[in-house]
Amino acid sequence: MTLDLLERPRCGVHRYYDPSTSQFLSADPAVASTGEPYAYVDGNPVNEADPLGLWGWNPFADVIRAAKDVGHAIASGGRAASNFFSNGTTAQCSPRLSGSISLDTNILIYALEHGQMTAVTTALSGRTPEVSPTALVEFGAGGGNISAATVWVHSLGGTIGPPGSISQAQSLVLEANQMGRSLSLADALIASSAIQSGVPLLTADKQLYGFLQATGRRSELYSP
Repeated sequence: MTLDLLERPRCGVHRYYDPSTSQFLSADPAVASTGEPYAYVDGNPVNEADPLGLWGWNPFADVIRAAKDVGHAIASGGRAASNFFSNGTTAQCSPRLSGSISLDTNILIYALEHGQMTAVTTALSGRTPEVSPTALVEFGAGGGNISAATVWVHSLGGTIGPPGSISQAQSLVLEANQMGRSLSLADALIASSAIQSGVPLLTADKQLYGFLQATGRRSELYSP
């Protein structure tokens, strides 16, 4: 028997969703934070969505909250950050490069929670930011507002990057271990996303930066 298209399991960014049971078929990668391995949109399908397969998302409430958070970040970043959002430039002059650059979790933290939005924008040097789903998950797990991060990235013309390859990430961890270095799977997934996109990774993590540089992979070090 052929299932109707709307009844067939659908593949999201992180896992499969089965419309016939209103549940995900695979466990939530963020189950440690959500406490619900298979639940869909916190049991509220009328008002919420789950585009990444990680947790329920109310687009209206979150966008309003995100706008407030971005406004606070602008205020913390000072007049230069405000100027950036109003006319697309920063108060500081820096060489402008073309293309995109992937942002590590710590870059989101510095920009949105530590009032360094202007400094991070300067480090982009005119490139559009890309953020991997893993970086967003880490940011949210640490208490950051994922919607605010997404609004900020999109305001710079950026996008959400690929999720990264588990097999490639495991290979990166093994490669680091063979070199006597330490590399977490989460960092490896973030690096894998940048590698898949063919863009450098901007990070404040000196160990991650050092590993990528030592292995000939593109990375840039952000100094807060």
